[in-house]
Amino acid sequence: MAGTDPPRIPLVLVTGFLGSGKTTFLERVAARHRDRRIVFLVNEFSPRDVDGERLRGAADAVITVAGGSIFCRCVVTEFLYHLKGIPERFGAQGTTIDAVVVETSGMADPTAAGPLLRETRLDRLYRLVPAVALVDPRSLYKVLHTLPAARAQIQSAATVVLNKIDLCSPAEVEDAERCVRELAPAARILRAVRAEVDVDLFGCPETPATPVREAELAACADPAYARVVLRFHGPADLGALQRLLSGLGDDLYRAKGFVPGADGRLHYVDFSASGLSIGGCSSACGAEPELAVIARGPSGPRVRSLLSGITNAAPLPESP
Repeated sequence: MAGTDPPRIPLVLVTGFLGSGKTTFLERVAARHRDRRIVFLVNEFSPRDVDGERLRGAADAVITVAGGSIFCRCVVTEFLYHLKGIPERFGAQGTTIDAVVVETSGMADPTAAGPLLRETRLDRLYRLVPAVALVDPRSLYKVLHTLPAARAQIQSAATVVLNKIDLCSPAEVEDAERCVRELAPAARILRAVRAEVDVDLFGCPETPATPVREAELAACADPAYARVVLRFHGPADLGALQRLLSGLGDDLYRAKGFVPGADGRLHYVDFSASGLSIGGCSSACGAEPELAVIARGPSGPRVRSLLSGITNAAPLPESP
């Protein structure tokens, strides 16, 4: 009987372009709701799991889908496999799953989510609630002109978090808020430092249905982007790496990963359009010593060649 069916699990998309602070936001959610059973599904455009390693230091139930967008044809099957298995894997023995929170790749167009759930009948298990998008005001205009999915991420969100405002001037924050308001007039706009903001992910109503369009699933290979994984087999010259990444300019979209330093420790390296940061990584001591890089497609060979010159490192063979 329909009346005996278990309540559907809230499915929340956390979107945002590269380096906007999505993983930090998820860490905040995990810390704030330790009394709730939340499953985090992290999508990495790079073939390497970097954000999942970070999040496992804060959350128990973490799944990673790497190597492309969950809304592209090459990894959507893996994404659906995990969604189908989550209730049994994490909700066994009467345990209630309060929510599944999906961190989409910075390259992902989230408008495919609703049609995808309905086509696969997973809308019987999940109710898609309004998305949350994170925005870095410093890189907003640049990203809107270089990454096509960024506009859709903002337009599909019910809540937009202007993150890292402590690193921005008041004028930058105001300009970003005006831009977001033009793209998403009905969205709630919040301001945050290090993604420290409380957003209700559990009591939201279901996202209204939109027409099913098969074309919303992206192709596997996108010539606009090139991916390189740099593997370290000894201590790296962090200063030289910093200079190289900073010097790539618009050819480099994103670089993140765990790099061994001369001090014998792994350092978390994070580069995006808003800048470069290098710090210790106490929560990911078991991570692989690798740096995942996303570059402008035509510049891929040049970026790979330059990365080959880093001490004690070599790019891994290109993945298909």
